Amino acid sequence: ALRNPMMKKISQQLDEQTSDMLEQVLESGVASGEFACVSPENTAIRLTALIDGLAVQFAAHEGMMDRAKLIDHVRIVAAAEVGLTLADFVGGSSPATTSQVGVPTAATDTALRQLVAVSADAAIRSDADAWAATWTDDAVWTLEPGKPISGRQEIRKAFERQAKRYSWMVQSPTVCVFEVDEAHGSATGRVTFDERFQRVRGAAGTLLGTYDDRYRRIGGRWLFESRTLHIINAT
Repeated sequence: ALRNPMMKKISQQLDEQTSDMLEQVLESGVASGEFACVSPENTAIRLTALIDGLAVQFAAHEGMMDRAKLIDHVRIVAAAEVGLTLADFVGGSSPATTSQVGVPTAATDTALRQLVAVSADAAIRSDADAWAATWTDDAVWTLEPGKPISGRQEIRKAFERQAKRYSWMVQSPTVCVFEVDEAHGSATGRVTFDERFQRVRGAAGTLLGTYDDRYRRIGGRWLFESRTLHIINAT
């Protein structure tokens, strides 16, 4: 390719096609929530370069690399690039291609934990906009048995009423457990949290509780579909 213009053109076209195809796969995985990747374009270039280098050892140098080892090397790096683990490659199929409910991929687990953290941070700052943005339009928030609050706008109003009751409040999620159906973009979770607050008129208080959650993936982003509070202890 360095000395033959025709071969140079063909080589470049092949490299560009490979990188573009891989970039499309990465972008699709990010959009579905299966991958966590800051720059699909740069990741595609790095993975393509790795495959090219290993291919030379596999094809041109006897005994240096067999097919199984080449695939292992690529999987290790690819998993690290998109927030997965080697276990996600078992069976040769992606978790997102099945309809089974189970342990989330590393990328989805991170996204759900970030959702919980963003919600808690918004509550601490009494930021109604940021807090409401973590819910689906048709979400349901249940703080008291038999009294669900339906719809994002009504949930926002309820949050604002709650916030006015406190001078300050700190909510700390401590334990998060998720089960995910990657194929359908749905999940359930159980989030235990510790809440400390100062009432506007009254003493400081604490609340230890658990939220039973349902989540939905919309446009590659996970949101709360419902949250049901169960109080363990309150003072």
